[in-house]
Amino acid sequence: QNCTDTVKLRCWYEQYGAMDTANIKSKKKDIMLLDIGSEMSRYYSQTSYLGDSLVKIYAARISQGIISSRQLETEIQQDALKSPKRSRTHDYTILKNCPKSKLNLIDRFAMENYRYEEDIPVFDWELSEDTMTVCGYLCKKAATTFRGRDYEAWYAPQIPVSSGPWKFAGLPGLILRIKDTRNMFLFLCTHMTKPEEAVLIDSDRDYGRAIMVSKSRYNRDKQKFMDNSGAFMTGNPVVQQNGPLPAHNYVKKPFNPIELTEK
Repeated sequence: QNCTDTVKLRCWYEQYGAMDTANIKSKKKDIMLLDIGSEMSRYYSQTSYLGDSLVKIYAARISQGIISSRQLETEIQQDALKSPKRSRTHDYTILKNCPKSKLNLIDRFAMENYRYEEDIPVFDWELSEDTMTVCGYLCKKAATTFRGRDYEAWYAPQIPVSSGPWKFAGLPGLILRIKDTRNMFLFLCTHMTKPEEAVLIDSDRDYGRAIMVSKSRYNRDKQKFMDNSGAFMTGNPVVQQNGPLPAHNYVKKPFNPIELTEK
């Protein structure tokens, strides 16, 4: 089922995650975007956003006869070499409300896109009158427990959108800041924009490239990949075509999933 919506508001978040539980002060940082439409929302990495922008530019240049597909391939490789390295720790996309009342997470690892679907989570929020200014908005505090972690959130009643970063939602205002009480994860809105031209949230863009799996299998495969990516990818034709993987692919990587339980 393909779903589309038009972006009404785009929010930029800094997302921090402590992948190594033995060193929680050393957090990985990613820039994430939250596109909010009338019905749907899409939360995804800046890396994907920049990639989509480049695809549009390249497609326009080919259609106008400015560049051939062979020249394009060379130019993309040159751009990749010149571009600064960007963190891809949280290289996933979350689509809410496509289909209705469902949440889909699409994550890329092992040179594949994996997708699972679940009901949109319901958060049991405890509201407080405490206030804090975030991103120029006076926010109120709320607290919840979700899948093994306790969270403190700050939401803006001035922005009457019941949404937020990652899977968070359900407050009477947009969530601009949220962290877990053990300081493992932090989501912080830095600014917001309204697209000057029509921008679509299109589920086909994400769903069409992904392998549909159960959430249990996704969690199991992601853990196996982080434990030994080389062994997990053995037999992948893309890997075989490009030769053996470097030795560091067979070393266990620090991994600290944000969800400690499935439900």
